[in-house]
Amino acid sequence: DNLVEGLARLGVRVVRAGRAENVRPELQQFTLDFGSMSNMGYRVSKEQEYERQMSELRRADVICATCSGAGSETLERLKFPGVIVDEAAQATEPSVLVPITQGAQRVALVGDHFQLAATVKSREAESQGLSRSLFTRLAAQGVEPMLLNTQYRMHPAIAHFPCEGIYSGRVRSMVHPSQRPAPPGFEWPQPRWPVAFIKLPGREELDGTSFVNRPEAARVGQVVAQLVNGGVNPES
Repeated sequence: DNLVEGLARLGVRVVRAGRAENVRPELQQFTLDFGSMSNMGYRVSKEQEYERQMSELRRADVICATCSGAGSETLERLKFPGVIVDEAAQATEPSVLVPITQGAQRVALVGDHFQLAATVKSREAESQGLSRSLFTRLAAQGVEPMLLNTQYRMHPAIAHFPCEGIYSGRVRSMVHPSQRPAPPGFEWPQPRWPVAFIKLPGREELDGTSFVNRPEAARVGQVVAQLVNGGVNPES
């Protein structure tokens, strides 16, 4: 949805493939189902609706879909010479193969294999290597990822540890500490470094198939209340 929104804002002819009900209301107009004659009260055959959708897809500059959605019946007859896979390091290898086997001549995998790995819920599948993404495999084979080496979001003190410990000092911060002052209301051990660890008593409890930590939840509530009382906007 974010990609569709950004492309539309730039004037790019974009189509969002997939289930329309899963798309944000303001972006419904970019889905394949939006222009359906049947939705407007007209009776049309499946063949007519299919031809309408194919016409829209052929006119589009960019088609946005999930990896699995790229293998749908609607898209299987189209060729995509250029493919960009976002969050590619969190996608399983088989899923990424789906969009790049439809005529791709140029492929860009966007992601970070130092962050979250591909999500695999089956332990058997994980034991067979399916938790490894194509991004990770290529990096292990010597394909050097292009590192985006500048961060514009967080206080440099927060970025310091991952920058040094994970990225070997190659990531720099374009944020000045004065642009990210420590929020008032919380007793920061070092206000110049808005990072703190809070030690708590108690332990996790089993709750059905998951776990809860009541002392931790209560302490988080206290911290949030302190920040709001200190002047932090509750909507922030």
